Amino acid sequence: MGNIENTSRNDGGGASLSRAQGGFVSHVFMLITGNGVAQAINAAGALCVARLVAPDAFGMFALFVAVVSLVAVLGGGRYELGIMLPEDDEEAANILTLSTLVLLGIAAFSVIAVGVFHERLGHLLGDSQLSHWLWSMPLALFVIGFYQVLSYWSGRMKRFRDMATSRVYQALGILAGQLLSLTLHESGGVALVGGWIFGQSIGMLYLLVQILRNEGVFLAQAHDWSVIRESFSKYKNFPLYKAPYSFISNSSAQLVPMILQLFAGLDVVGFYSMASRAVYLPVGLIASPMNQVFYEKAATELRYGRMEQFVTRMLRVQIVLATPVLVLIAFDVKALFGFFLGSRWAAAGVYAAILAWIGYLSFLTSWLDRLFDVRGRQRLSLVLATAGNAIAIAGLFLALWYTRNTVLAVSAYAGLQVLYMGIWLCFAYRVAQFRLRPLVVLAKDALLAAVLAVTVIGAIHVALPLWLAVVLSAMAVLLMECIYFFRYVPRRAFVSTAVRIRNFWTERPNADEV
Repeated sequence: MGNIENTSRNDGGGASLSRAQGGFVSHVFMLITGNGVAQAINAAGALCVARLVAPDAFGMFALFVAVVSLVAVLGGGRYELGIMLPEDDEEAANILTLSTLVLLGIAAFSVIAVGVFHERLGHLLGDSQLSHWLWSMPLALFVIGFYQVLSYWSGRMKRFRDMATSRVYQALGILAGQLLSLTLHESGGVALVGGWIFGQSIGMLYLLVQILRNEGVFLAQAHDWSVIRESFSKYKNFPLYKAPYSFISNSSAQLVPMILQLFAGLDVVGFYSMASRAVYLPVGLIASPMNQVFYEKAATELRYGRMEQFVTRMLRVQIVLATPVLVLIAFDVKALFGFFLGSRWAAAGVYAAILAWIGYLSFLTSWLDRLFDVRGRQRLSLVLATAGNAIAIAGLFLALWYTRNTVLAVSAYAGLQVLYMGIWLCFAYRVAQFRLRPLVVLAKDALLAAVLAVTVIGAIHVALPLWLAVVLSAMAVLLMECIYFFRYVPRRAFVSTAVRIRNFWTERPNADEV
């Protein structure tokens, strides 16, 4: 498939590459399998790092990642979102080139910005040594942004196996890089930064090699400057509206540790960041794969009105599976943080219990933001994100200003975020031209699942000592998850998924599958 002669013709008259086989559920579980391994490695890395570095060092590392992530979310000006939309693969290949060129421009601009502001940023982030590492920010921006661009091309080709594998290599690279850096550098924060950049690069390079091996010749032959210029204008809504939307949506999460640092020490930033990392590990495990696979599905099927029942069914499965876990976190997360990370990290469990509410709503909604893209309603998504995130950040800042109580302030931020995401879900249904009545049914499902979980877990904690209650509560939640899963997930989808997960580990796909 690595050359243009091996392609077929699509209805639009352009060259069309073959795709990997599989349906939505099997592709999601393919990514979840790879993500699960990567997240397990990340979790093991967090345990090791927590034992080796102090909370303030982790806080400094978190601030650096926040600064990089704040800009890296722009990717290739968000033109990469357009890779999924054309029927013609040649046009999509030129959008890939356009996204890469825009990304190079952003990275080049960041070199100038770092040259002017690196000392001020280093001082702001709480460690003067970090100002030297800020010179690596342009590289980090390019690596993360290019990985996003390559991921959308792989998603178009339905090559989710490669995406899953890249994340495993990425996690291994981060863990190995950080542990090695900690043995070579006395500053824990700087060592964590270096290992993180190394691991991100490993994941990006793996995905790049796979794409060049499979479509390298096609991409070179499809290159056309006239198509690139046409795409620059045709998909202008992505940089005009989706880039600011992505920046604003991401800035809410990244600004929280920066604002906390203004009112509290780096140790509080470390507690918050570790809690955020723990909460979003399981959320990213499932929501991120669903986002990528759903975009490909929505781009082809939403126009035919076949999506409402599918989306509502998926939300129902998510709600009944996630609600018991949310209740378990509320009861036991503080004790678990102290046990696994050490007593000095127990305070992070308080923040994790609060952030779990945001994680819960993010798990339900983050994969649906592609509805706005497919419907061409990026301006509305930008307005919603601007208003919702601005109010949440303002609530955090004002609560800190008047109370100086970080727990209360984070609680206010989380409450406003949950309210915003609930309103956002209603707008998403309207944009997709779905009925709103199913949302009432979903709310009832969430309430019933929560009442059952609170009753069971609460009774266990009342009757038994803490750690015995923690173990039995986890077993009870696992039982609930199994019952819900086999009740709501079709058996044929489960069997197909099991076969593909087995193939993921045992063999490469055949040529006719890709």
